Amino acid sequence: MRRVHTYPVRKNSRPYLSIIVFGIISILAVGNSPADERIYAVRFSPNGQFVAAVGGDGSAKFWDWQTGKYFSSIPTFGWAHDISWSPDGRRVTIGIRGPAREYDFLSGALLHTFNKASMWEVAIEYMHNDLARCAIAGPVIGTTTGHLDVWGVGTGSILRNIVDNNGGGEALDLSPDDSIGALGCWDSILGYSKVKLWDLSTGNVIRTLSPIYTNWCTCVKYTPDGKKLVSTSNDGTAKLWDVLTGNLLLTFTGHTQNVRECAVSPDGKRLLTACQDGRVGYWNLETGANIYMMNHGGVIDGVDFSPDGSVGVSCSYSVTIKLWDLSTGSMIRQFSGTTTAPSNYWPTAFAGADIKGVVNQTVNFDGSASADLDNDPLTYTWDFGDGSPQGVGAIVSHAYSSAGPYKVVLTVSDGLSLDTDILTAIIDNPTGIISSSDIPGNPVLDAGPNPLNATATISLFNPGKSARLLIYDIRGNLVKEFKNIRAGKNTVVWNIGTHASGVYVIKAKIGNDNYLKKLILSR
Repeated sequence: MRRVHTYPVRKNSRPYLSIIVFGIISILAVGNSPADERIYAVRFSPNGQFVAAVGGDGSAKFWDWQTGKYFSSIPTFGWAHDISWSPDGRRVTIGIRGPAREYDFLSGALLHTFNKASMWEVAIEYMHNDLARCAIAGPVIGTTTGHLDVWGVGTGSILRNIVDNNGGGEALDLSPDDSIGALGCWDSILGYSKVKLWDLSTGNVIRTLSPIYTNWCTCVKYTPDGKKLVSTSNDGTAKLWDVLTGNLLLTFTGHTQNVRECAVSPDGKRLLTACQDGRVGYWNLETGANIYMMNHGGVIDGVDFSPDGSVGVSCSYSVTIKLWDLSTGSMIRQFSGTTTAPSNYWPTAFAGADIKGVVNQTVNFDGSASADLDNDPLTYTWDFGDGSPQGVGAIVSHAYSSAGPYKVVLTVSDGLSLDTDILTAIIDNPTGIISSSDIPGNPVLDAGPNPLNATATISLFNPGKSARLLIYDIRGNLVKEFKNIRAGKNTVVWNIGTHASGVYVIKAKIGNDNYLKKLILSR
């Protein structure tokens, strides 16, 4: 299933007390600053539809970045420093003053509260496989203790606790396979920053990259292949490291003040940096060359790449979000972080996963997971992709007359706005099977039970001559054959064994005639 309609910090100069990462990664900061409207983090949704931003105004906001329309907001009830999307894009976790909280993106409902510490959590990231979350919590300045905690998804329980006795940090990223946590931290004894690579399954430090900076390491990001790591610092630079050897490969220079955050492109070849000097740096990650310096203005606290790598987004203390065409370095659009809620929220279509079927058999389509934040009644229209009349309703059925992949488009409307979602229907015409429907006539082939479980009883009534039974799976592969069933024998038993659930077709060959029967195996 893929969407086609595109809709709608970390770090500051305050001292950090600890970090929390939940695979989610979160960082905790200290202080009692008043609420403000500055924007601290900005993220593209996994499918590229939305831009999300959080800051000091007590809410997370979402925009359709291609049209510029404001989509929705979720109250955070406090100063929010980071936001992260679940891999499926249906949940967001927000780091605020107090435990991080996970919300349903469409409804805004609170799903989970991660109770670890009552500080400010300012860096959050889901693990790529979404099967576990890890959280870092621990002092950064003036202490020698720190903790790395692995959380169970949906349980709120800590699966593993890892203790670092030499201090905590404010920057963390996970390797692409979620096996290693890279923590950029301040060593309170030696007085410099370093990056520790933690094995999350054993709790052991695999490697330490040090010394890196004489001041704060503000961000670390893996490349998509997991072989390299980028770090940024308040010294105004970014550095590229070889994870396996620990060698420094490149240093990116050109900013004049603290570099607050970075993002690595999906292809691993480019880098974005957010700097306090008001500029967004765009770099060649392979050579270290600067491609553009894009002037946002104000203190830039967050950057991100779109999923296809063609667009960059940045956020600023100036309460603005800007989108950049990375092929030219020009600004595409600007949002204001003070935007108020829209009079009508757009609906969100959800057609479900891709589906498989057989020619002339009905397949079912379910769009009931579509939603509308206003709870307006929705209408559902299905285009089955074969030129047939459209289907209407949240749940519909359709039979295809020929094999092939079909693009099925669901359109939902709340009366004011539309959204669409696409899935692919893969329809097979099994080899050697005339039709998946029963052929009437005498003698009659019967089989059951339907749906069946461990065995199927296949019956031939008055065949008059010997018969042959062949059983095919949905793709036309022969899975069982009964030969020379003599005349007068009425039944045979098929032991299902380890065959997968699904549709099977029984062909009875009696003389020159073929008779078919469909069975559904449901375990």
